[in-house]
Amino acid sequence: WEMAALRYNGATGAGLDTVRVEIPGLGLQRATAMAVDGAGNIYVTGYFDNGLQKDVQTLKIGAGFSMDWLVNFDHVGDDDEGLAVAADAAGNVYVAGFAGNGNGGTEFLTMKYSPIGELIWRRLYLPKDSTWKSMATRLAVSDEGVLVTGTVHAPSGMAFATVMYRDDGKLAWAKTHDTPQQDGKAMAMALGAQGIVYVSGIMESPNGNTYTTGKYDVHLLKNDVVLDSLGNPKHMEDELLVKFRYPLVDTTKID
Repeated sequence: WEMAALRYNGATGAGLDTVRVEIPGLGLQRATAMAVDGAGNIYVTGYFDNGLQKDVQTLKIGAGFSMDWLVNFDHVGDDDEGLAVAADAAGNVYVAGFAGNGNGGTEFLTMKYSPIGELIWRRLYLPKDSTWKSMATRLAVSDEGVLVTGTVHAPSGMAFATVMYRDDGKLAWAKTHDTPQQDGKAMAMALGAQGIVYVSGIMESPNGNTYTTGKYDVHLLKNDVVLDSLGNPKHMEDELLVKFRYPLVDTTKID
């Protein structure tokens, strides 16, 4: 396989440059997503079919169109695919998609790589049943972490789900938008000011399709530890202690 890049005049659409480079180890049967950072590096993800199953393949192409690194991912031998890719200001690379779980279903897959292609963390998210088809199709990187959104295919219909991971990979929160008698498909995600997250999609029903947008107001409590003068932990930052009057407590229900 070769990597081909074409550059066009943004105003007229006239072709400017075409570059084709043979990259050893590149086997992308389908490149599903691409991102470009401020330095001109190109990130591509998709899948590589090795003849037995599909594996996620992600690569970084340098500004001079040389391949900096290429990584593959296989979960448990089922089909896995990368569907979204992005990079942060520090050069870390995030990939979202789906991974087969061995039970006939797929789960949200989110991975974070270092600027040199080393895996920092990998997370799987199962909305409900392991036999359902769940796939993350969009991702966005914020100061607090990475957000992914996608569609959950259940026997009763489809819904879209949104998941946020902190910078260290810990799950911050997860929400599912499900409307009775309608099938939901997540189509886009955008970040607003002060941690606001917008997720939009299409709700399909027998009476027609409608666009739906959900707005999430994100507030993360970091739970930092406050230390004393000797460096010993005293209490959690912003911790609130509540005192209850014992005679007012129903001890038959509360210990």
